[in-house]
Amino acid sequence: MKKELIIYGPFDRFNYGDLLFPYMLEYAFNKLYPNEFSFKNFSLVAVDLRDKGGVKSANYRDFVEEVNRNEESIIIVAGGQCLTAKWDNLYSYISDSYNRVRQIPLFGKLLKKTPYARKKLNGLSEYPFVIDKTNFSSSVKVLYNAVGGGSENPKVNKRLIQSDYLAVREQHSFDKLSKGKVKAKMVPDCAIIMSDLYPKEKFKTSSAIRNNLHSFLSDDTKYIFVQVSKYKHQNSIDAIVKQLDSLASTNSFELVLCPIGTAGGHEDHIPLQEIFSKLHTNKKHFVEEPHVLEIMALIANASLYIGTSLHGVITAMSYGLPYVGLNKKQVKVQQYLKTWGIEELSSIQNPDSFIDYAEQIIETPSNRILSKSSEEKQCYYNHVKEMYKTIEGKRRHTN
Repeated sequence: MKKELIIYGPFDRFNYGDLLFPYMLEYAFNKLYPNEFSFKNFSLVAVDLRDKGGVKSANYRDFVEEVNRNEESIIIVAGGQCLTAKWDNLYSYISDSYNRVRQIPLFGKLLKKTPYARKKLNGLSEYPFVIDKTNFSSSVKVLYNAVGGGSENPKVNKRLIQSDYLAVREQHSFDKLSKGKVKAKMVPDCAIIMSDLYPKEKFKTSSAIRNNLHSFLSDDTKYIFVQVSKYKHQNSIDAIVKQLDSLASTNSFELVLCPIGTAGGHEDHIPLQEIFSKLHTNKKHFVEEPHVLEIMALIANASLYIGTSLHGVITAMSYGLPYVGLNKKQVKVQQYLKTWGIEELSSIQNPDSFIDYAEQIIETPSNRILSKSSEEKQCYYNHVKEMYKTIEGKRRHTN
């Protein structure tokens, strides 16, 4: 009988990176330990995003019931910036009405101070993805899969110390946890292995990719993939437009503007539509409501990725194309690049001044990037082997 792994994470809204985690985990475990495990996905709310390339997941209440029903449960917190996540923020990403009310300054302040979102989602403790074992009536093993958001909060750190395995995805989180005497491993985000699960050849025959996008999957089409979040472009729309027009005209590239996150807190489609309408070049394309595999395929086959999304950058890393991470105030992107990017691609740019850097790095050899990503993939698979040892009953890891 297969051992059940409970995969718990933010799979309940359309945000590309979050939707990758359960697929990467299942692929890695099945690659290394075929036919040993079954997988059940849980989020804060029940949702089925399979038609968009996500997964079907049950809600938080079902998650608690599933854990308590088993004699022993194995919970893997799937990834993302989860160690500092709060119920209030997460609920605003999945409830449009709550998000609208929360954006009214007075109500926003009040809601942050109340447990409304936590109660609405049946939360047992104040941190949704920092597992408190005492909330469950059965025996529990808790593992963290290359997560982010290292905290110095004593309550958070106490629970992390009680976990069975903890891996974070960049040096900044690792250092913060170390200050709190929390032992962790540091491994790349699980999305780095996506090109193993989906080699580029697969995209050409995938029914998930619409016919009008297949022309971008040939070697004949040279284009730049562009993504910008509503909340991270630093009011630089006009400057972004000017730079993209220049890149398109100077280098004869087409521009593909594609949202990666359309859920609350991301809403890439809003600034991208404005950028699209203001661009002068006629070599521009806007992708409406993309499937996860369309996003992946379009980045994989691009000549350059420009965007604010960490998982857009990691997709570029996995497939070996140069990338420009935007917005120096984005700590998670900045720190991830410092930890795992090759030296010449390890800095982040501001949205109003990225063109010189983009022109400088666009010819970065693919084999340079792929060599580094190959090392990172092996590091990730070794981490899965460590998780396996923990699942099978070996001692908790130490530094």
